[in-house]
Amino acid sequence: MRIVEIEDFFHPDAGYQVNVLSKVLVEHGHEVIIVAAENMDIFPTSLTGFFGIENIKERDAWYETTFNVKIVRVKARGYYSGRTFYTSEIYSLVDSLHPDLLFIHGNDTLIGMSYTQRASKLSFPIILDSHMLSIASHNRLSTVFKKVYSHFIAPIINRQRLNVIRVQDDPYVISELGIDEELAPYLGFGTDKGLFHPDDERKKMLRRELGISQEDTVILYAGKLDESKGGMLLARAIERSFGTDSLTIVIAGNTSGEKADELESAFSSSENRIIRLPTHKYPELPDLYQMADLALYPAQCSLSFYDVQASGLPVVVDDSTAVNINRVSSGNGIVFQAGSASSLHGAIASYLSMESDEKNEMKDRSLAYIGERFSYDNVARRYEEVFRIVVNNFNLKKGITNG
Repeated sequence: MRIVEIEDFFHPDAGYQVNVLSKVLVEHGHEVIIVAAENMDIFPTSLTGFFGIENIKERDAWYETTFNVKIVRVKARGYYSGRTFYTSEIYSLVDSLHPDLLFIHGNDTLIGMSYTQRASKLSFPIILDSHMLSIASHNRLSTVFKKVYSHFIAPIINRQRLNVIRVQDDPYVISELGIDEELAPYLGFGTDKGLFHPDDERKKMLRRELGISQEDTVILYAGKLDESKGGMLLARAIERSFGTDSLTIVIAGNTSGEKADELESAFSSSENRIIRLPTHKYPELPDLYQMADLALYPAQCSLSFYDVQASGLPVVVDDSTAVNINRVSSGNGIVFQAGSASSLHGAIASYLSMESDEKNEMKDRSLAYIGERFSYDNVARRYEEVFRIVVNNFNLKKGITNG
């Protein structure tokens, strides 16, 4: 199957859903083409600052060569309120690629809504997805947007029987956008277990390279360091000593935004030993995870959650969503009060106070949580099953046979 994907912001170094799912789909025998914005300078530094946009052509070429996924970039007019404004060129470009299926990431993107409106006239089927959580959808324009979407876009989706795959186990698109539940299957996210897994020998070697004692407890934060990800909250939580010399806190990620200097200063003034590392590319993350014992998510628990769990790391997450709480309900993590530095400090302290057997049990539960269900090989097959149904239904409707 030739699958063409449209992504508002695609970076080859990232570990986003499109990056991982695409390469696994190719491994399963499909042809995958990613269409994304060419002019990366339209995006805010909150997106580009983490990965950088230098040598993007060379980085694209590396991704294409490594994973056999083709990247086609097209000019975009601009970017506003989390959405890319493509020119009309994208429609003729996609047509020229002759997809068996068009997979648009983001049902609420401008291009996603535009293709929804065009769906009945297309010569190929479309499918969309949603990464949105109900709690993440609250801003000053969200109420207006939801009314517009539920009034103009959702009825088309329901009438045309278009699928919107839920990446998060959250009813947002159903309860707030008005999409029929049977059209919004939850397929989830996953992890590449070939990359992310415990490795005791690598752990020892990586600790030696960083000058970390093999006996230390290593607590890790890896990701963006801005307010949306709780950068300053993290700094305040680890400012006071945890009362042990056998602790190292590793913070990997470049600071960005107005408070970047203030944040670096706060990390420097911590009473605990902190090792600062730059942003790591997706293929480099296994080393970080294998080296650590516990992973922190001060805010917005990202989909890297699955990767750290597959690496045997329990997690500390906030209680801002039912999704977070459910993720660690099997004893594979610790919950703290959202937005509270003292609560985050306490959650870390509670892990440090555990006996070795308790910590090992949390590690085992983390690995058990991933199991086979969240292996990306299996997750991709769930996507493929939905893809096949969509393509078959489209062909039946159009009177197209496969022979």
